[in-house]
Amino acid sequence: MSKTIFLDAGHGGVSPSGKYTTAPSKMSEHIGHTMHYRSFFYEGVKNRHYCDIIYKKLVERGVNVVKVYHSYKDTTLGQRVREANSYHKNINTGFYFSEHSNAFNGKARGYCVYTSKGNTQSDFYAEKLINMYKEKFPFVNLRVDNSDQDQDWESNFYVLKNTSMPAILTENLFFDNLDDANILLDEDYVEQYTDMCVEFLESVAKE
Repeated sequence: MSKTIFLDAGHGGVSPSGKYTTAPSKMSEHIGHTMHYRSFFYEGVKNRHYCDIIYKKLVERGVNVVKVYHSYKDTTLGQRVREANSYHKNINTGFYFSEHSNAFNGKARGYCVYTSKGNTQSDFYAEKLINMYKEKFPFVNLRVDNSDQDQDWESNFYVLKNTSMPAILTENLFFDNLDDANILLDEDYVEQYTDMCVEFLESVAKE
């Protein structure tokens, strides 16, 4: 039986009233540049845009995929994980994929993948995605941690530590860096990145 993909777009989006539900965090202003709202880049909006495309493409390919995020509300991490874990336990085994972008000091750049701490099955999947990204986007800085003989970073992020299935979290470039923000908004990058994720997730689902 194929796995179910649990798709998580990090943080919140824009409500029908026009409010960014994660404000004032998970946003960055790039003065003089057009972003999601005037000069503001909203990470949660970007995460949803990417995940909505990935979801549509996976459905078209016949992959069983479940969104564990709301269209705009910043659903609690506990609720996202409980929904995925319940489905994983009672309906069909799954794989958890959480899409994010990073922020630091406006200068840092690059792409990286996180797993929970320790040697787990998630490391295998992270390594596969990192290698796919490296091949598809050789022009983009790839941030890796080779301290434990693989390339992913390890953290106790809630959705990694508390999911009862393999799980990875992407930090897809730095939205507070103007160059990375422009890449994230570039239609060609969006298309190629989501295609890569679909290829990766479809292969995971069919194992």
